[in-house]
Amino acid sequence: MNLNLEQRKRPIGKLPLADSYAPAYLEESIDYISNFGKHMEAFYNQLSPEDYQKQYRPGSWTIQELIHHLAESHMIHFSRIKLCLSLNHPTVNPFPENEWVKQSDAQEVDPTYSILMLKGIQKRMGHLLGTLSPSKRKETTLFNPEPNRTFTIEDLLVINAWHGRHHLAQLDIALNHPA
Repeated sequence: MNLNLEQRKRPIGKLPLADSYAPAYLEESIDYISNFGKHMEAFYNQLSPEDYQKQYRPGSWTIQELIHHLAESHMIHFSRIKLCLSLNHPTVNPFPENEWVKQSDAQEVDPTYSILMLKGIQKRMGHLLGTLSPSKRKETTLFNPEPNRTFTIEDLLVINAWHGRHHLAQLDIALNHPA
């Protein structure tokens, strides 16, 4: 399989943010969020330590870095949802993901620990999102200064589900069609 650069960068397309989402799409996204840790564990179980340094495109993050990034970013997603539910329209801090991935834990710690984090974070996040009423998910917001935008909890759950699918597709490319 010969993949071009765009297919390697965005294997599932661009983030589908919208003004509103179909209820079935939101429910499917919540289900995916709840089970994402299992999807990651299944992917991880295919790996050997030699695979950890494979990339999905030249100059991209490695499999190891992507797995750690997913745990970190989804931990951030979950905390942002919790902040939305605890504070009135909070402003969140930026997430310097490119700096985090350079730190020693992302470079040296076995990805198994990030898989464990994802299993717990995703199960809890999916449960919480599933207990919220549609109006609560639509009306509860936060402000993120990095894109200078307000996000609803609906947006955050769509982002989380897409983000997981996006990076899992990149991980599959790195493993099966490395750069």
